[in-house]
Parts: sequence; structure tokens; C-alpha cells
Amino acid sequence: MYRFKRALTYHFDNFMAKGIFAFLTAILILTFTISAISALFLLNADPNIEKQGFINILSTNMQEALRISLRGGTIYSVIGGVIIGVGGLLMAAMLGSVLNYTLFQKIHDLRRGRSMIYAKNHVVILGWSMQVHYIIGELIIANQHNGGVKIVIMGEEDKLLMEETIREKLKLLFGFKNYFGTKIVCRSGNTSTREDIDILSLDTARAIIVLGSDNNQHDINVIKTLLAITNAVNPPSATCTITAAVKSEDYYQAAVIASNDRATLVVSDPLMARISAQSCNQPGLATIYGELLSFKGDEIYFSNSVHLTGRKFSDVLLQYPDSIVIGIRTKNGVNKLLPDMNHIFESGESVILIAEDDTLIGEITTKSHKIDNLIKHKAILGHPRTTMAPPRANTLILGWNSRAEILIREMDAYIGPGSHTTVICQPINIGDENKIIEVINNLDVVNQHINFISKDIMTYNSIREVNVEKYSCVLVLTSDDVDTKNADSKTLMTLMYLRGIAKKTNKHFAIISEMQEPNNRELAQSAYPDDFIISSKIVSLILTQYAENINLKSIYDDIFDSDGAEIYLKDVTRYLHCNQQVNFYTAIAAAANQGHIAIGYRIMKYKHDKTRNYGVVINPVKDKEIIFHKEDQLIVFSES
Repeated sequence: MYRFKRALTYHFDNFMAKGIFAFLTAILILTFTISAISALFLLNADPNIEKQGFINILSTNMQEALRISLRGGTIYSVIGGVIIGVGGLLMAAMLGSVLNYTLFQKIHDLRRGRSMIYAKNHVVILGWSMQVHYIIGELIIANQHNGGVKIVIMGEEDKLLMEETIREKLKLLFGFKNYFGTKIVCRSGNTSTREDIDILSLDTARAIIVLGSDNNQHDINVIKTLLAITNAVNPPSATCTITAAVKSEDYYQAAVIASNDRATLVVSDPLMARISAQSCNQPGLATIYGELLSFKGDEIYFSNSVHLTGRKFSDVLLQYPDSIVIGIRTKNGVNKLLPDMNHIFESGESVILIAEDDTLIGEITTKSHKIDNLIKHKAILGHPRTTMAPPRANTLILGWNSRAEILIREMDAYIGPGSHTTVICQPINIGDENKIIEVINNLDVVNQHINFISKDIMTYNSIREVNVEKYSCVLVLTSDDVDTKNADSKTLMTLMYLRGIAKKTNKHFAIISEMQEPNNRELAQSAYPDDFIISSKIVSLILTQYAENINLKSIYDDIFDSDGAEIYLKDVTRYLHCNQQVNFYTAIAAAANQGHIAIGYRIMKYKHDKTRNYGVVINPVKDKEIIFHKEDQLIVFSES
């Protein structure tokens, strides 16, 4: 019996494999067989039907089975009717199949995200990576006061999967219960294919953000996408902002050419190296950057007023009650942070300022005398402007990657002569150790001596033996040869070791580490603001800032560069007498007296209190009284 079933199945499969004609033949044979059996049954069961004859009964059964009409009762009329009926059934089946396939394909395309986007002034995100969730969240916050924005994302992933992931990540990272009018639309496609991105209405978009993939093809994918945008059937308008990030400086020029010099580019590896170097030697700076770059806190804006003309910059510093003035924008569109305090505003010039929102900037006050009365001049130190040399630093670098060389060079600009840097790692590949030593020996640094130790850093005892507590800052770098998931796991383990040692020795040192996965980053987030986790989130925040206002690029270029005006945390004792009530008007006047611009302060007794933003306050209420102590710091724009 088993063999019979197997043989029957085999022959049936072979028969059906012959195609549509075999299928139709099988239907006809089955229909004829059933009709004949029914005719024989009726002839034997009902004497009244016997007079009609077998052919007539068979003809009637076939008509009912095939829904056809046969003329006459001869064998020829039956055959002719069957042929017509089968043809009609075939055409009906074909029509039904075509309609069914067309409808199914349309529904399938809609579910895959292949339909055309019709929108204006929307933001297009090309590419799918870990950065996309931060960008979407920041765009929602940035546009919540103006009715929201339509955000269109294209990636190679399934549309429904992208939508579900976005909902989960926005809830996890931002705690959104609603999107404040913002609409999120996903489309599936290849971002480097012109035909695919053409469905996104690039010609009516106000901003395009290009993201690379989370692998070693990141920069290549960004360049190919920029080429597709440049050669799109309906390219972006001249007013559309295009922003993108490449990791390596080696691909910068290629990206510029691919975008036809249209894109505003961020080179992420040097950028993150600069931020790491600055944060390592200035505990708390990471929190300040997070505040300025995220639309959750205070951001940088531009504002113009007819009342600016003829006013001195040092006076204007005090005359925006709800904002902090940090620079000027000339009538030619040039941004200048920390300009000459005696600069006189000309017609057409604007102020660059820090505010909670552009709707809260307000108008410049014309009552200078009332503000001057609020300043407590006796609290301001009267010593002349001095330049303090950077302190010596003792830095430990655990691990090595392509960003390490840039990081060490950048650190040299922020540390004093006689500093020491120790690099400890055990390369995976044979010969890499000699390459690292060669790079270190060829580094053009003047303020630090660099020592290399080949040692495995993946166990607690190996890190404990290094005596990490004697260093002021520890940087944990992930290897380029390890995938993101494993690299984050190793970094997370190393962080646990370091924090355990810090707790055991009761000596806190700043920790700067690299972490890419948002979930891992949240797990590793420390209660100490001095511990800074470098990730693609930083690049995401900057790309979003540029997408909202491209004029910010030169400002952030200046802030993150070791030359020009930067953000520093300086001891409040450099500016003010402590232990007496003052307001922030007084702090601004004291900093301006030394050519600096005060943008906030840090109260050190709250440095471990997350609910108080670790003691960091940006753009404080200016007339609120506060008592500074000698360990507290002013946050200022300064050139050194």
C-alpha cells in the first residue's frame, strides 16, 4: 500500500509538472468521469429518466458541471458545447488570475513600501542604520512647536519591519507617546538606485540625510547614494539641504565630487576623536555637548533685530533675558564665535545665541541701565586677563583602532608639556603590533610621551595589574577587526572592570569609551557624567542640526576644532568671589571682563545627581540668585 501511494504521488507530480494543459486535461477527465457516474446512477435509480437516454443525461450533467449550454443531444453537439464551455472557463480563469495577480502585486508593493510619495517640505532619510532612530527622534522634537514634519525613510529592509523597529526604538530612547504631528513613512528600496529613490519626491523635499550601512562598506554606500541623488530623474531643488557622514577622511573628496559639491559632509572618525580628546581632559564636557546638540535642551540659533545696530557686543551679551549671546553673524553670512567685545553691530548683522527654542528668544532689551543695576560688581574679580597653561595629563588608552592616531594628535592640543600617554593592547593579527609601534613613533606630538605595552585587556586581573587608578582619564577603543555586536560586548565588559576598580580604590577617573548599539549604550550609561560613551549618536545629532539649519556647520566646526573658540569648564574662582549671592548677569559680566563668554555653570556637589543633570546648567535664569563655592565651575566660550 505504501509503495502504491508513493508511485501514485510520483506519477501525479510528473503529470502536473507538465503545466497548464495537463491541469486542464485533468479537470476535463474528472468532470466527464463524475458526470458519467452520475448519469449511470440516475438511469438505474429513476425509471422516468431512462427514456432520455445516457447521452442526454450525460449532456445535462456536463452543462451543470461546466456551466455551459449545449444544443441538441447528439454526440457532436456535446463535444462542441464542451469545447466552447472549456474555452469560456479558460478565459474566465485567465481573467480572474490576471486580476488576482494585479491586485496581489499592488497590495504586495504597498506592503513592501514601493508606492510613490507625494509630499512637500518633507525630510528624506536615505539608508538604514543605528543612527536613524536618533535622527527621527530629534526631528520630532525640533518640529513639535510648528505642527510636526513628514519624515520619509528608505532602506533595504522590509517596510513593516522598519516601522515596527522605529516605534520600539522611539519609545525606548525618547519615551514618545505621540509624535506631535510628525508623520513617519517607510519605503523599501536600494538608496543607490535612481529608480528607487525617485519615488520619494526628492524635488520637493526640504532636507535629505544620507546614512551609510553599519559595516565596512559605510563610506562606499554613502558615495553611491550621493551619486544617485545627483543623477536622480527629479533631483532635489537648490534650496534642499543635503547632509551626509563619511567615516574616513580618505573618502571625503570622493563624497564631495559625488554630490556635485551640494552635500554638507561630516567626517565622523576625526570628529569623534576630537570630542574624545576634549572630553577626556574636561570632565563634564560630554554632558554639555549632549545638551547643545540635542533638541531636548538648549540649542544654537540666529536672531536679528533693528535694535542691534550701533550697540557694543559686550553690552548685547547682557540684553537678551532668556538667551545667551555667543557670537555674531555678519551681513555676508560669516559666523564669528567670541568676537571682539568692543565690536559695534552694523545694519544687517545678527546675533548667534543659545536658547531653549527659537520661539523663546525674545527681543533685545533697550533698558541697559536696569540690567547694569542687577550686576553685583563687587563680586567680580578685578585681576587682569590671564592665560593659564593646560595641566599635565596622565592618560591610558586600552585598545587600538583607526581613530587612535587622530585621538592622540588631538589630545596634544589640550594637555600641558610633560604629559604621559600609555597605550595597552594585544592586536589580533600578526604584524599589527609592529604597525602600531611605527605609528606611535611617527606621531608629531610635543606635549606627551607615549608608551606602548602589548597586553591582553580582556580579563579583570590584566586590567587590575595596569594600576588604572593612577590615570586621570582612561579611553577604551574598539578594534576595527571585530563586528559591532562583539566589540560592544567587549567594551561593556571592560567598563565593568574599570568601574569596579574605581569603586574598590575609591579613586574616580574619567572613562571615555566607544559603543555603537543603542541598547548597549543605555546599559553602559554611567551615573558619572565624566564617563562619556562615544557612539554614532553624536554624528546623528550633528546631522540633524545641519538638516534643520545648515548655517550651524561653521559654528560646530569652530567648537570642535582645537583652534578658535571652544567650550571650557573653568574654576569659578577665576572670575568671582565665592560664598556670596550673585546672579548670572554678574557671571556673564565677570567672564566678559576676561574676554570670555559665560553660557552656564556646574555645581560640583551635584556632579553625581542625574536628576540635576549632574550639576550642569546651560542658559540659566539670569536674575536668579546663586551661591558659588570654590569647587564649582563656569562654562565659558574661550580660546584657551
